[in-house]
Amino acid sequence: MKQSLCSLSCMIMVILISQCRPKVSPVSAAFGKGIYVANEGPFMGGSGSITYVGIDDQVIDTIIPMAFSEVNLRPVGNLLNDIKDYNDNIYMVLNGSASIEVVDDQYFQTKASITGFNQPRFFLPIASHTAVVSDWGQNQLYVVDLESWAIVDSVAAGAGPERMLLANGMVYVANSGAYGLDSTVSVYDVIAVGDQAGLSHVTDVTVGYGPNSLVQDVNGDVWCLAAGYADYTGQNMDVAGQLVRINANLAVDQAVIAPSAFDHPAKLQISPDGSTLYFLASGYGGSLLSMDVQATSYPSSVWISGAFYGLSVNPINGNLVLLDAVDFQSNGKLFRYHANTNLIDSVTVGVIPGNALMLF
Repeated sequence: MKQSLCSLSCMIMVILISQCRPKVSPVSAAFGKGIYVANEGPFMGGSGSITYVGIDDQVIDTIIPMAFSEVNLRPVGNLLNDIKDYNDNIYMVLNGSASIEVVDDQYFQTKASITGFNQPRFFLPIASHTAVVSDWGQNQLYVVDLESWAIVDSVAAGAGPERMLLANGMVYVANSGAYGLDSTVSVYDVIAVGDQAGLSHVTDVTVGYGPNSLVQDVNGDVWCLAAGYADYTGQNMDVAGQLVRINANLAVDQAVIAPSAFDHPAKLQISPDGSTLYFLASGYGGSLLSMDVQATSYPSSVWISGAFYGLSVNPINGNLVLLDAVDFQSNGKLFRYHANTNLIDSVTVGVIPGNALMLF
């Protein structure tokens, strides 16, 4: 009798534990609200991937490790650099494959493949049927018609254009320098024609070496994070990164410089209320730093310690998603934190997770 009771107890425990674990779901699982992790994939060859992390009532309940390939029966492409949702479609920018894959955001089925780029990096909608794509390899911004899925125009940018921001009726572009040096943010007016739009260059704002990301704060000001200069020659000629604030007159009115010449921060994000800046201490694996937009000095302590490669902020509740590329060869990890640094949970994702799209 005791043995039977013990066996029954063990069975109940196994059932309860299995019910608490997220399900690794097949392709038949419904997509929807949750986190879509863009895994870059191996740098030399191979394919990127999408890990879908379904969330119900703030709890992870579904994981689809290879969402794109399971649905569409083919790889998504090489070096998946960016992922955005717009007008019921998800756009995946593939730097290595020089294309953008488009899927619907309900069933994740492919709708189009946009080509004609050299090394596309980031995607930014600017009108109902128009988006801009930064091309790191051509120093260009490509204007894409989202009805014909075709490039319709291009404008010159600085060296190595990276992340972009639509703010104050203008497009701001961080010119990273590519394999050389650049220290500017290019600013363009958005010229609307019906549901379409184009760009007209306004000015270039000098912000420091290696600008890589941009956000707009609660006051309407634009912040740019510049990585500084990393000297790989062994001569210790590094230049520290900095946070630069650009006001409505397109002038720099504040620069907060990192304390060490070897600090090269990246991937600036902002809280939903526009009052708190978040960024990584290093672009290739760093701790999370946090800074109030009213602060006048660089953060003196780490907000969340780690070697993170990607960062996203939940636009509704401000929770943080941090991505760890581990050794840049194995599967990475996704960590969810409350903004107060309390860990919520973590899951395994794909190779080199760099960006995450959150739909809620």
